[in-house]
Amino acid sequence: MKQFELARSLSPEGLLQKNDVFSGIWRDIFGLAHLEKTSDIHVESFSGMIRVRFRKNGELVIIREFKDADLIDQLLIRLKEIAGLDISTRDEAQDSAFELGLFGCRYRAALAPSIFGETVVFRVIQENQLPNLTDCRLSPEADKDLRYALSQEKGFICITGPTGSGKSTTLQACLMETDRIANKVITLEDPVERKIPDVIQQQISSKLTWAKGIKIAMRQDPDIILVGEIRDPESAALALQAAQTGHLVLSTLHTNDVAGIVDRLIGLGVDRHVLAENLLFISAQRLIPTLCPNCKVVSGNNYFTRGRGCPDCKGQGLHGRTAILEYSTNPSADRVLSFSRAEFVKFELKQTLEGEITKLVERGQVDCSYLENF
Repeated sequence: MKQFELARSLSPEGLLQKNDVFSGIWRDIFGLAHLEKTSDIHVESFSGMIRVRFRKNGELVIIREFKDADLIDQLLIRLKEIAGLDISTRDEAQDSAFELGLFGCRYRAALAPSIFGETVVFRVIQENQLPNLTDCRLSPEADKDLRYALSQEKGFICITGPTGSGKSTTLQACLMETDRIANKVITLEDPVERKIPDVIQQQISSKLTWAKGIKIAMRQDPDIILVGEIRDPESAALALQAAQTGHLVLSTLHTNDVAGIVDRLIGLGVDRHVLAENLLFISAQRLIPTLCPNCKVVSGNNYFTRGRGCPDCKGQGLHGRTAILEYSTNPSADRVLSFSRAEFVKFELKQTLEGEITKLVERGQVDCSYLENF
């Protein structure tokens, strides 16, 4: 019991630096994840085994497996201590967030029970690598149009896409492109992933809802407001009202495509005239693994496919990911007012996901198998 009390009194970094085998193992794993720019660490319990996998270039790769029964329990206890999770609870989901100055990273931990034990997934957030739009590697057209939208004093910018498509990173990159000294910038996030210089960042909670947060932000004389996600009619109406009354508002929605943004906001009850007047830039985003330029190979149809694997890509045949967008800028008011999905897709998209994938395949930057998915 005293040993557990001592562990709870130490910081995550202090626990990692303890001179024992359990801390040493996790210190090596977290250090390797930092060096390899891993986006997520998966620690999974199976029958008689713990497996550690890293997500790199969007795919999971096995790093370590532990099969010693005496080691497994102690490793999980130490990992939960490092993450600030309750070691006495084994049958409930838990979440936490912590920092490791040793690696300059912040982590979000999500624990879930399973039939063989507990599984913990860590989202790795590189604090010293704040993104900018150049890092997002958008097409020249999309980059130019998004930068123009960010230069406006008022209006609504919205990005949609599935979980893990880089929406939050793109919005953070957008904020890094703004003049945060001349402008008052406020964000509402759940959770706050990266600390952005010269920005007032607020964490959504049971006491600070999205709608309440927007109302409070509006009383702080903001120029730019980032609403991490629009989920309900009240927050949708307030976000568009803020855009209409002289603020630049950035947000995300969970829809599949650009037309879905308009459809969803109308479905949430946003006035069509308000919507038509304030849509600056709306996009659907995906992250696509790019081929390793040193070992990619040509297929029978003369397109490139995943490489053979080499030291540069650590055997994956891949080298990073690139964002692709379909998007619309300042869509026609008439098409918003009399919204038809088919008409909107036909006339308002400046760029499509399928078109961008085709360009990247033809340039030899991504695997030709992606042509089948879009």
